[in-house]
Amino acid sequence: MLSASNASRRQFLASAACTAGAAIALGPSRLFANSPSFSDQPSVDDWQRTWDGAIAVLAGNLRKAPGYDQPLLFEGSSYQGIWLEC
Repeated sequence: MLSASNASRRQFLASAACTAGAAIALGPSRLFANSPSFSDQPSVDDWQRTWDGAIAVLAGNLRKAPGYDQPLLFEGSSYQGIWLEC
């Protein structure tokens, strides 16, 4: 049985594969035909809200863990593992 985090990772990978296949089959001009034009640039307030949201998520993912003096960066909201580089 798959855990929720494994299931969501598999769903993400399946969606990414479908998107990549559509990009190859349709080509970028048709795939992004309904994308906002360059005249629809986000405002400074839009960028600030995005920045503030990203900082809030980052701050929420910095947590103390037993055995460590400094906070650790947890990978994301649904995956409760830690990011560990070697």
